[in-house]
Amino acid sequence: MKTKIYLPSQFRAPNLFRSVSQQLLGSAELPRRVEFDFTRLRFVRPSGVVFLSNVTRHLRHNGCEVAYVGTNTHMECIRFLDDSQFFLQHSGELLRAHSRPRATTVPLIEISNEAALLWIENKLISWLSTSSGIPVRDLSELGTCIKELFNNISDHTDAESGSIFAQWYPNEREIRISLADLGPGIPTTARRVGSASGVTDAKAIQLAFEDGFTAKSQPNNQGVGLHYLKQIVVANLNGRLEIHSGTAEVKIQKAGTEPKFTLYEQRGFCPGTLIDIVFHTDKIERSPQEPEVFEW
Repeated sequence: MKTKIYLPSQFRAPNLFRSVSQQLLGSAELPRRVEFDFTRLRFVRPSGVVFLSNVTRHLRHNGCEVAYVGTNTHMECIRFLDDSQFFLQHSGELLRAHSRPRATTVPLIEISNEAALLWIENKLISWLSTSSGIPVRDLSELGTCIKELFNNISDHTDAESGSIFAQWYPNEREIRISLADLGPGIPTTARRVGSASGVTDAKAIQLAFEDGFTAKSQPNNQGVGLHYLKQIVVANLNGRLEIHSGTAEVKIQKAGTEPKFTLYEQRGFCPGTLIDIVFHTDKIERSPQEPEVFEW
């Protein structure tokens, strides 16, 4: 049995969550071959890149053959995906020999928790500082948040790896960082520790972001939890979080002075967990410059 899925024109996690997963991952029996058709694609966001990367890995892990069709390199969105190394990651080769990562992106990468800790410091935070002009020291809290997400992957996922992709939008002074794993998902983990029994997937995600919640089971997990991520991104940076896991899509953004949760239960299904971090770099508080030292 073969299934062809036409990707939506707006390549974002919410669009893919509602279309791809309804057609595919909600089925009782997975097809032998799945073809993703890119001909309708017009606009790409990091969350869409990481979501489809996650779905592709999920399908192949469960014995499906996955193919990409309609990848016309005259289309800017396809060239962007190629430069982001999406096709290199999942097809083993670039579509164009001269394809190169763009200065405004950190290419898609699947990385283990052990390797991620140094990669976040040496690659992601360094790139973000160079792109935005923000000193590395002022990005330390954000770096800790992302390290903790990888610690959570190691703590709750057999594969001990996750996919991450980031993009800088200089005109809007906006950063988008999308990270996904193929673990059991936040709702399943929240129910395992006993704090979310009998609630919907969306409500379980909300509970997992509350202060005091922890699913820590490994000594290397700092245990700062998802509440810390919410505090840094939403409260401190006035940014927002979009979480996809199981049948749920949850958005967290500031309303007045407090974080506001918007919960959605969908017919679709997100394997593992995808977290989209969005914030504006002009909201990051800068450290005062150290006084200049004069020598005589």
